[in-house]
Amino acid sequence: MTFKDIERLIALGEGYGVEFKESLPRDLARDLVGFANGNGGHILLGVRDNGAVVGFSLDNRTRAQIEDVARNCDPAIHVHVAQVGSVAVISMSEQKQKPYSCSSGFFIRNGAATQKMTRDEILALLEAHSAVAFERRPADDFKPALDLDPEKIIRFRKEANLPATLSDREILVNLGLITSRKKATNACVLFFGKDPHRFHPSHFINCAVFKGTDRTEVIDRKDFTGGLLDNLDDAWAFLKKHLSVRYEFKELQRIEKYEIPLEALREALINAIIHRDYSIQGANISVHVFDDRVEIVSPGSFLRPITPKNIGGLSLRRNELIADAFARLPYVEKMGTGIEKIRRLCRDAMVSMPTFLDTGFVSIVFRRQRVKETAQATAQATAQETAQETAKATAKATAKATAKETAKEQTGSQELTSMQRKILEACSNDWATAAEIAAHIGVALTSGQFRDNVEHLVKGGYVDHLFPASPRDRRQKYRIATKHEKNGS
Repeated sequence: MTFKDIERLIALGEGYGVEFKESLPRDLARDLVGFANGNGGHILLGVRDNGAVVGFSLDNRTRAQIEDVARNCDPAIHVHVAQVGSVAVISMSEQKQKPYSCSSGFFIRNGAATQKMTRDEILALLEAHSAVAFERRPADDFKPALDLDPEKIIRFRKEANLPATLSDREILVNLGLITSRKKATNACVLFFGKDPHRFHPSHFINCAVFKGTDRTEVIDRKDFTGGLLDNLDDAWAFLKKHLSVRYEFKELQRIEKYEIPLEALREALINAIIHRDYSIQGANISVHVFDDRVEIVSPGSFLRPITPKNIGGLSLRRNELIADAFARLPYVEKMGTGIEKIRRLCRDAMVSMPTFLDTGFVSIVFRRQRVKETAQATAQATAQETAQETAKATAKATAKATAKETAKEQTGSQELTSMQRKILEACSNDWATAAEIAAHIGVALTSGQFRDNVEHLVKGGYVDHLFPASPRDRRQKYRIATKHEKNGS
């Protein structure tokens, strides 16, 4: 590993496979075990959490201390320790004897953090690693040079705010989406393949709208077979198209209010994509809209010890690579907080809380408002909108007519120069800045001619200014005075 490699890791930021440490931590064993129970990774010593390099000097005593900590884990963890420029690096490849532990217990990586595992989580880890997880298996028929979609990679780079100095290949390798043998993983195919459906026909999202409350009559149906991000966008747009919306007004701004919060539905879709069991063939994610509910169904049961009753209180990731890639995107909640976000959004919108089911497939069910209620709310909001817009337009027209009439009266009341008349014209509609008036009459803002004429109109009662106590205030604005104000009555 070179220092250029270090710079690339720092540019990507902390994540599932990278940890920054300013100095050698006392709880190093916990971090080593966390990486060992995942896919391996790198600990960079001499780097702050914000990516600033402060440096760390690795001597023989410190090297021996690190290797001793790794050797005393159970089973022993194989690490490589090296000084790379001003940074010391502890690296490990994926370990084969999961689960690993240290004197403090069992730990695992969760995003950019190391967390302690419960007994049930340890059992789930054993179960998950009894065979190679689907997302990490190499896609033998996938040829990266031919089958990767550059547009999908460009979108990911932009949304994850990755630096241009990193090549596409470096990003895929550091995300674990390309294996050590330079093969794309199944996770890579699902994220960035030109045609993921060709390699994995079951991995699509089926969206359908049904008449009534059962699946007897289909009104609309779409199958989305693109990459994971495209499928998320398409399924969300499908829901937005088929759900009722009403309008509320705040300070004359129209706000759309869907019968189910759109962000809650988006979070539910993300959860379905991240946590589905991709090893189940012949099954796909379903998004079904009925008259009384919306169901989002994902293949695979909850990982133990998660149940429909305690979901939201625990966080386990079936697909670590997919979850880590999603975690780098700005619209994804911090890992493990998505369910609470869904509940908060529903609570704030004063709609029913969703329910969860586990029948071998995990379902999240959102209750819809009754159609009649939604129609009434929409009609009421439309009437409100029309009334407010009419009142606003009438007031604006009245004010404009009054101002123009006042300007007409004032320009005729005394002998004014042509420039002074133009200044009154510039102020006839609403408050105008000095720069706007100067532009209208065609003179420099800083000229004495401009200043003298404006002051004459202010003193004569023709024009009001916004800050009378500070005539030279940079924020000063002017408008034509009404006849009533001019006369002081």
